[in-house]
Amino acid sequence: MSSELILKECTEAWGGEQFISGPPPGIREFKNVIYMPKRRGVPAFETDQAWGVYDCNGKLLDACSYRRGVDRKLVGQSDCIDPVNFQNINEAPKDIYFYGGPLHWHFGHFLTSTLARFWPYNYLKKSQLPILIHSSFGTSDWLNQNYAVDIFSALGVELQNMECFTSPTLIRRLVVPLPAFEEQSYVHSVMGELYGEIRKTVLRSNALEISSSPLYLSKHKLTSGVSFIENEFEMVNWFESNGVQVVCPEQMGFAEQLALYQSERVVIGSIGSALHTTALSGKKLRVIGYGWLNAINSNFLLLDKVSCNSVSYFFPEGRIYKVSGSHSFSLTLRLAEPHRIAQALLAAASR
Repeated sequence: MSSELILKECTEAWGGEQFISGPPPGIREFKNVIYMPKRRGVPAFETDQAWGVYDCNGKLLDACSYRRGVDRKLVGQSDCIDPVNFQNINEAPKDIYFYGGPLHWHFGHFLTSTLARFWPYNYLKKSQLPILIHSSFGTSDWLNQNYAVDIFSALGVELQNMECFTSPTLIRRLVVPLPAFEEQSYVHSVMGELYGEIRKTVLRSNALEISSSPLYLSKHKLTSGVSFIENEFEMVNWFESNGVQVVCPEQMGFAEQLALYQSERVVIGSIGSALHTTALSGKKLRVIGYGWLNAINSNFLLLDKVSCNSVSYFFPEGRIYKVSGSHSFSLTLRLAEPHRIAQALLAAASR
């Protein structure tokens, strides 16, 4: 059976796909604004309606807002909150801060929404301004996230220089870079430059082995996340028997992951955060992503626009099913004919 009969190319996406070139987004400065913290212990930004940066009348500063989608809906936050929340608030210990936006624990959102405001990294290096962020976790917790330490260090940013207040706080001066990536909406070309700086700096300080054989990014050892294919190990077995290198990205350091993409090779993987890292490759990869629906999240298409890669997305129509599964995953799937699907994905790379 041919790969064309097993795989269907994805033809729809949810979200916008706007690519913006030219000068980078602007930088604004605000005075005497109110920082409302993100509730601790609640990772999702969507469920907290008060976090954000507001003026003294309780109006959300649009330049500091976190939005998503074609209609640019707020991710949590509120257009206005009651100024009574600002009574008897503390003043920030420093006179001026750089606004870094939401600091995401989830790797995919980190690469897109968290890094979206760090494109003026050279300005940050020179100014050494303290960085004001929103997070459900303290900055000390982030020191255990190796990818965050590696990426910020590549940009000359130290996690210890970040401030995340736990109560409403008056900020006397706030420097606000506008985001260069808005999920499911737009990406600015400067994000490609940012990713390139990260890649060059990380790889320069790490001597790692480079391979050119086809590569499969597997989630079969993942213990929690968004989606899981319960019999993916059968695809893994087929790939390994047919000369394809199989890796589990969550078990690798960030530099090791970048090294995977330093030759013009075929990369295959399910549509998920691990594929995001291919956007930092700097090489022309042939990327084959597969999911369980005809439509994909447009964040993948936005990242493709700032990469050098040749990318196609497929779904095995009629051969992938939702099943009841673990509470550790939002979605559990099962494949019919996993060996044939693996074979078809490898064949699709040559088309």
